[in-house]
Amino acid sequence: YAIEQLAKSNVDAIYWFCDLQDSEDPRGIDKIKNILKNKNIRLYVKSLDFPPTPELKSVIDETGGRIFN
Repeated sequence: YAIEQLAKSNVDAIYWFCDLQDSEDPRGIDKIKNILKNKNIRLYVKSLDFPPTPELKSVIDETGGRIFN
């Protein structure tokens, strides 16, 4: 995962610009959430097409991030 690589770079936030058209793997979402929370990294998401799923929204919320419309 790219998020794993970014987390190793000692960042404090990740801004994810995407369309959110792809399906999500619940295990992948949990893994991302754990990585971000353990490293205290906020997730910010800007989607052009679809809103985040409830599962991805929970990652954003739990990391203290934000959704940009």
